[in-house]
Amino acid sequence: MTFSISQMIVDGNEKVVAVNWAFTNEDGSLSNQFKLAEPYGDTPLAEVTEEKAVEWLEAQLSNTAEELTAAITRAKEEQEYAATLSAYNANSGEAPTKVAVETPEEAPTETPEETTTSE
Repeated sequence: MTFSISQMIVDGNEKVVAVNWAFTNEDGSLSNQFKLAEPYGDTPLAEVTEEKAVEWLEAQLSNTAEELTAAITRAKEEQEYAATLSAYNANSGEAPTKVAVETPEEAPTETPEETTTSE
């Protein structure tokens, strides 16, 4: 379970005011932008490493690692459940019939016809 920072948002005074972060574990990841409560003191921008930005994020982010892990688990379960859903056509007086879904490999491919122009 780790945080990473992909980008830092910096103001005109070269102070980090927000970070684009991700929290990753074995089941997936969550990401967002977090606006820092305040730019961090006198840390020169050249000295703001990803590790330093993660420290700032962890100090201010209200979500715990356990909460983020639970959110990733819920999202994974929702995706797995959604993959089990199928559409059926309603048939008046008859049993519903499953809608055929073409996978990208099965979808017919069409080659555009060449057009020629006469001059």
